[in-house]
Amino acid sequence: MRSRTDAVAGLFWAVVATALWGATFLGPAAVEPVGPAYLVFGRYLFFGLLSLVVLIVHRRRAVEIGMRKALLALHLGIVGYVGFYLFFSFSAAIGGGALASIITGVMPAVVTIASNLITKQVRWRRLAAPIAITAVGLLVINLRTPAALSDITTSDLITTTALALVACALWSYFVVANGIVLRRTDRPAIDNTTWTALIGVGALIGSLGLLPIAWTMDATSPIGDESTLVRFLIVSVLLATLGSWCASWSWNRATGRISTLLLGQLMALETLFGALFNLLWESRWPTLQEIIGAALVTTGVIVCARTLERHRAKRAGAVELSSSDAPLQEPASPS
Repeated sequence: MRSRTDAVAGLFWAVVATALWGATFLGPAAVEPVGPAYLVFGRYLFFGLLSLVVLIVHRRRAVEIGMRKALLALHLGIVGYVGFYLFFSFSAAIGGGALASIITGVMPAVVTIASNLITKQVRWRRLAAPIAITAVGLLVINLRTPAALSDITTSDLITTTALALVACALWSYFVVANGIVLRRTDRPAIDNTTWTALIGVGALIGSLGLLPIAWTMDATSPIGDESTLVRFLIVSVLLATLGSWCASWSWNRATGRISTLLLGQLMALETLFGALFNLLWESRWPTLQEIIGAALVTTGVIVCARTLERHRAKRAGAVELSSSDAPLQEPASPS
């Protein structure tokens, strides 16, 4: 019963996290014409400052985590947040956002496959269907007309693909490594709030390298006029609070409760929510292509969840059966 309750709670927090991450897709449009590198710097700056405040309040728990795990959390913040964005943004800048999104759309499959390679939790033939369904759904959502890709040269196509695959690998590494740490049975258990704050400080450290990149990219600065700066600061704080802190905290709550196999498929919901919020922003109805893609993604997640639930129930039944078949010990005779 406890396991099922944890699974339901994990699913809830994962959906919350992906919805919040999906909402961040509107960030660049909300601060136009400010360059995206400045926006990410502002987002992770406030995320890191908020995290520093949390660490001061939870300093005893931070000490309990230990230096080794603290450094691991910091590097996850740098790699998983800043590293992923840098490579994705460079990929999008060279080959366009459509192509970069298509390539990084394989992340749910990569996370699920990598997790099963490590844990060997489920037979591959049982994972093939949900992985394929979700991947096709993401492809359908992100796919644009061939004309959108016709102007890309061969060298740009190779560069874009390589950068997007690196971005995919970095975020997949973050999800798998983060899951391994949070599901360990070490005592004392890792406090979720403190762990999230440490990741936030790592993102802050990594974001410091974004300013020089923004300058070299000749991106539009938010310090142009007062209204632009105020809008930039408001959006940065909202993204930091909801899209970074709350989303990361929710994702870490989910990570400690459900398998990374399922988490990998649930990552696809981020694209789904991103598309939904984009529809609301543009005040339009979804196209048939978007509806089909969303239906496929949802189906893939449900199939994966049911597959893992059947596997869990079967394993629990086998354990119960083996326990009932164990020979009973005869009571000791009184001496």
